[in-house]
Amino acid sequence: MSDYSKFKVFADGSANAALDRMYYEIAAAMPDFLINDHMCLTGRAAAILQGASAQLCDNVIFLVNDADLYALIQNELPKKLPNKGVLRFRERTIFYIEAMIVEIWFEPGTAIGKVMASGVYVQGINQINPILL
Repeated sequence: MSDYSKFKVFADGSANAALDRMYYEIAAAMPDFLINDHMCLTGRAAAILQGASAQLCDNVIFLVNDADLYALIQNELPKKLPNKGVLRFRERTIFYIEAMIVEIWFEPGTAIGKVMASGVYVQGINQINPILL
């Protein structure tokens, strides 16, 4: 599950709540699925949580490597997660949420390489695509 609110990962409490809600909705739709084995925070936010110098984060990015999970994110999550709009692409989905922009990148078969940082799973800093930093 997700503990963004519990660990106050982001300064904006509504951002933490939105991400917790996203994980909750995924878990409710796929109760036997191990979400953290197939999805983790990446990009600048993940790097900052691992000690990189703090910079402004324009968006929050997640990496997903499972096709069924990504299909749920594209087709069902927009109905369950309050949003101002969703853009769907073959390998990326962008949610416009009140508190932030959430991007979910789909990289099928990619090893997530996750580590725990500030109470949430993030992609290891050395594995983060430089484009996302």
